[in-house]
Amino acid sequence: MKIGIMTFHGAPNHGAALQAYALQSHLQKMGHEVFFIDYQFGWRPNSGLTGWIGRNPANTFEKVNNQLRYQPFIQFQGKFLNIGSTRYIDHEQLDAQPPKAEAYICGSDQIWNPNFLKKEKDEKAFWLDFGANDVRRIAYAPSFGVDELNDDTCRRFSEYAKRFTVMSVREKNAIEMLSKLGRKDASWVPDPTLLLNQDDYLRIVQEFNGSSNSYIFSYQLKTRNSAPTPAAEINKATCSLLGLDIYETYSTSALFNLLNSRYLNPCQWLYKLYGSKFIVTNSFHCTVFSLLFHRPFITVLKKGLSAGMNGRIESLLKLVGLEHRAVAEYDRNQVEDLCQSDIDWHNIDDKIDSFRKVGQQFLVDALR
Repeated sequence: MKIGIMTFHGAPNHGAALQAYALQSHLQKMGHEVFFIDYQFGWRPNSGLTGWIGRNPANTFEKVNNQLRYQPFIQFQGKFLNIGSTRYIDHEQLDAQPPKAEAYICGSDQIWNPNFLKKEKDEKAFWLDFGANDVRRIAYAPSFGVDELNDDTCRRFSEYAKRFTVMSVREKNAIEMLSKLGRKDASWVPDPTLLLNQDDYLRIVQEFNGSSNSYIFSYQLKTRNSAPTPAAEINKATCSLLGLDIYETYSTSALFNLLNSRYLNPCQWLYKLYGSKFIVTNSFHCTVFSLLFHRPFITVLKKGLSAGMNGRIESLLKLVGLEHRAVAEYDRNQVEDLCQSDIDWHNIDDKIDSFRKVGQQFLVDALR
C-alpha cells in the first residue's frame, strides 16, 4: 500500500526526526511504500543571504545559529527519510493537488497542539483535511500537548476527526479528549520510536569527533515559559554523586552551542546518548531512548504553559513502573536515591515489548 505520512519530519528536533524515521522504517518492514508529505511548516530557514544576514548584529547571530542548527537535520532527512517530490507551501495547494496515496497517516509528535498550530490552514493539514474521501485516514500516536481544549477548538477538531478511519493517541489522557471530539473508538499506542528496538537504532548510530569518556548526558528542551527549572541543580548533584562530567547538548544558549560544536545530527545525538552513564532530560524522546538503551535517568517535568506536555512522559513511565524517575522539583535526597537505585531492565524490556505489539497490531488492523 502507498502511504503518505504527515508529521513534523522537518523540525530541527532530534525526537521529531527519529520518530519520523521509526514510523517510516516500521511501515517499510510491513511491506508498504512510504513517503512524507512535504508540507512547509516554517522549520526550514530561508536560503541565500537573507537566511544568514539579519537587520542588525543580534539578528544576524540568531539567523546564523538557526542555519547551523538546521544543517545536520537536512543531512539526516536526505539520507534516511523518503520525502515526497512535491513541496506544499500551504493548505490550499495541498487541497488542490493532494498527494497520491491509498492511505494517509498523521503522527506522531505534537501535531495537534493548538499552541503550535496558530493558523487554521495548518490545523487542516495535520488533521488530514484534504484529498479524496476514499483515502484511508489513520491517526498514529499524535499528541495534543495540552490538558484541555477550548470550545472553539473542540468544534473545529470534531469536524476534522469525522473523516478518520481509525484513530490512536500517544498519551493515555488524550483518549478522553478524543472522546469529547466524538471519537470514542480511539486507542492508546506507543510512540513510533518504540516500534523499533535497540538494535534497529544501533545500525544508524554515528560516531563523531567527540569524547568517549564516561559522562552524564543532559538534554533540556526549551519550554514556553521562563519558570525556573531544577535541571541545573540536578545536573550538578548527579555529577557530584556519580563523579562524572556533564555533556550538555541543545543548550538554550546559542553561543554555547556554537563554541562547543553541539549541533548534532540525530545519529550523532544517539551516539552521545548511548555512550553516557546517566541521563538528565525534560524530553519525552530522550526518556524513550534512555529506556531502549538501558541508561538510568531522571526526567524533569515541565512547568507553566508547557506542563500539558508532561502527559506523554507520565503515561510511558507509569506503564514501565518508573514514574518515580520523573521529578518536578530539586530534592537532593531524591536525586541521590535515583542515582543509586538499580533498574530491572529485563522487566522494562518485557513491558515495552508488550506495548510495542499493541502499536504494531494497531497498524496491521488499520492498513488491512
